[in-house]
Amino acid sequence: MELFDRWWDRIRYSDAFQALPEELRYPPGLYVVLAVAGLLLLWIVIALGRRLFAPRRGEASARRQLRREIRQLEKAEDWRGVGQRFEHLGKPKAAVEAYRRGGLVAEAADLWVRLGKRDRAKDLAREGEAWAVYGELCEADGELGEAAAAFERCDQIYAAARCYEASGEREEAARCYQRAGMDARAIELLAEGRGREAAMTLEAAVRSSLPEGGGQALAPELAAAVRRCCQLWLEEQEAERAYRLAMDSGQWEMVVPIVRDFLPPSLETAESCLRAEAFLAAAEIFAKLGDERQEALARGEHHARREEPEPSASWWERAEEWGPAAEQWAAAGKLEKAANLFEKAGDLRQAADLHGRCGNLARQRELRQRLGQVASLTDHRRLPKDSDEDPTAVMSPDAPSVQVPAPVPAAPVPSTPVPTAPVRIAPMPGTPSATPTVAEAGGSPPSVLTPAERRYVLMEELGRGGMGVVYRAQDLMLKRFVAYKMLPKQSLTDDNEAENLLAEARAAARLSHPNIVQVYDAGRNDAGFFIVMEWVRGKDFSALLSERKLSIAGAIRVGRQICSALAHAHERRIIHRDLKPSNLMWTAEKQVKLTDFGLARAFEDSIGKVMTRPAGTPFYMAPEQIRGDAVEPLTDIYSFGCVLYELLCNSGPFSEGGSTIYHHLNSPPRDPRYHRKKIPPALALLVIRCLDKEPHKRPPSATAVSRELATIGKSLAAP
Repeated sequence: MELFDRWWDRIRYSDAFQALPEELRYPPGLYVVLAVAGLLLLWIVIALGRRLFAPRRGEASARRQLRREIRQLEKAEDWRGVGQRFEHLGKPKAAVEAYRRGGLVAEAADLWVRLGKRDRAKDLAREGEAWAVYGELCEADGELGEAAAAFERCDQIYAAARCYEASGEREEAARCYQRAGMDARAIELLAEGRGREAAMTLEAAVRSSLPEGGGQALAPELAAAVRRCCQLWLEEQEAERAYRLAMDSGQWEMVVPIVRDFLPPSLETAESCLRAEAFLAAAEIFAKLGDERQEALARGEHHARREEPEPSASWWERAEEWGPAAEQWAAAGKLEKAANLFEKAGDLRQAADLHGRCGNLARQRELRQRLGQVASLTDHRRLPKDSDEDPTAVMSPDAPSVQVPAPVPAAPVPSTPVPTAPVRIAPMPGTPSATPTVAEAGGSPPSVLTPAERRYVLMEELGRGGMGVVYRAQDLMLKRFVAYKMLPKQSLTDDNEAENLLAEARAAARLSHPNIVQVYDAGRNDAGFFIVMEWVRGKDFSALLSERKLSIAGAIRVGRQICSALAHAHERRIIHRDLKPSNLMWTAEKQVKLTDFGLARAFEDSIGKVMTRPAGTPFYMAPEQIRGDAVEPLTDIYSFGCVLYELLCNSGPFSEGGSTIYHHLNSPPRDPRYHRKKIPPALALLVIRCLDKEPHKRPPSATAVSRELATIGKSLAAP
């Protein structure tokens, strides 16, 4: 600093510095200063100009480049590229025209929307018949009728149904839901209508949804729709149509009040009441028709079902049905009267036995002598094959009791259940099938059935559902108990479907895992298609959850076992497709057993998926399964999410309010912590991820889910 001061002092006090102001007043010093100042100013201006105008020169260069590219793309007829470059140049009309020339109506409409000109976008989409775009624009603007019509024109049926429903057009929405395969939602909408037109439309929808062949229980939603339709027809004073619908759908609880209160008496309506086991109603109709015998038969059956033997016997005696009357008198303790009626009915053995119990030994000996004489006659005389005589009418004293025919010949009535469970001998696969033989439980198979002809002895019924009836059975060949599942005969509508069922059974038989019920055998006979499986002692989770609530740790342990079974099936390229609590057994050994692979399918190696029609249980079906799209292992992950939700909360994710199918397709699941606050956040999040509508957003595999459950279980066990 001192050095600087010294130098500055020398400059400031020098003669040149002192004379500088004077020299700058006159040339040439002034010119020199002005020249230097001018050069400095020019340099500043040039520097600023470069900064200000250089970007514009770059932009101009870019625009020239875009124009060159546009000319090249026009020659190549790449109109998408032309439109995009016109957009960069800020020329929307030119871009729209380029998109239109290339048939890219959606891009053109989207450009107008981004520019805030929605009316132009809709006009353009309508003129170009881009109905999907037009429908989306109309739906966003609240023009639901226009949107629905546009969606229907481009075959987006579900979107059309949604818009029709939102606009209040129930019948149109129902029609579209039916086209989309969502019959339950269609019927639910139609059931809200009134009047004759509503009844006709609802009946058409109901009839199209009834199971082919009949004899199957209806889903609760369909049964409610049948009742609603019958009610509408009764309001319109069309009792005959209500009666026909109730009959065709098997809703007997509706048939009886319609017949009793709205229809004139006829033999047909009486028989309908008999089929519905409304014997008193049938008796009243027979009485109005003047048919005293049928009235007596119906009243006798009514009292027999109520275990009132004396009035039942009196009515059957009035109808001259001696055998049933005798049985009822015997049940009432009137043995002498029963013996006389058995004798009158030709059942000498029963009559002799009862006379002996009454102490009438002389009459007993007389009847036994008659039985012996008749038996000796039958030894020397064979009945011709075409004879109308009943070969069981005359029997030896040691022969079993004769079976009494049904009391109402005009309309067969189901007989009273026998206390002992029947045993049926099922035909072996590959052998000529015959009518299943019925024997008493615990007895041996009839001698006419050889082991080569019969293999499985059907015992008590274990359960039944839409896919058939399951019995506990004995495998005579391997001497073990099995579960024998019989599918209804109507399930085999053609050979292709039968082959598909066999292929699915073969696929399930490839699985061998401690958490999967083993499939042993499958085949087809006159009774239908059957599958033989491992018999499991235990309860299904549907029954278990109705009795008690699982702990969170218990639900995690059960979930891990289910995941283990699914992982094994998926590794062997098998998709279950019907995972639900009733298909999960809980054994005495605290083990989960996954059963019922009746809907299982092997998926193709090439694409990892299989196209299928909608099949499964609505409460547990994934969205892609409901729509009939391709299914894959992630479809089972969605169903597992529904099951785990129910294990934790004792209710499904969409078990409340409205159509289950609609919610599976559209509604996000409610957080399980709403039902049970103690569920850990990580577990709740895992359940929600499993229930994602998009398959690729779900956990990638059952193994991954099991790992997450294990981690959550460890955190619960940690202090």
